Amino acid sequence: MDLEEYMKMQLAERYRCFILCGAGLTGKTKLVKKAIGSMGGKYIDVLEQFSENPPAVSIDTMRPEQFFKQFGLEEEKMIVFDNIDFLFSLWTENQQREFIRKLDMKSNGSSFVAVLHNYKLLEETDLMKNNSKGQKRIVNIADFV
Repeated sequence: MDLEEYMKMQLAERYRCFILCGAGLTGKTKLVKKAIGSMGGKYIDVLEQFSENPPAVSIDTMRPEQFFKQFGLEEEKMIVFDNIDFLFSLWTENQQREFIRKLDMKSNGSSFVAVLHNYKLLEETDLMKNNSKGQKRIVNIADFV
């Protein structure tokens, strides 16, 4: 299965959000930009966005729920958040889990895709439920290349 096919399949799920992870310089950004471009979704480079429009709260103190409020883009069917590692790596493990839980249980509006480097935490099998077809929702780029 290719990434675009997987993304389209996730749009039909109750819990649409997922995480695409992989080592640095493995082509995550290129692959996700190509897929989201043909689907008509929205791509957000979080690092660039925060550089151009600093959030109301300091990045050092931003919590996962504040991250989601920062963007409020429910009119898009799918939104990719790339280059989020600078923020994810600042969070405690509990905050990282909170971010993943929010993605896991989001069941209405847009489908969010978080693009992250490999983190030990993401290897845990119970962080996000599988989709209705039994496929993982924390997926590695190696699964699509």
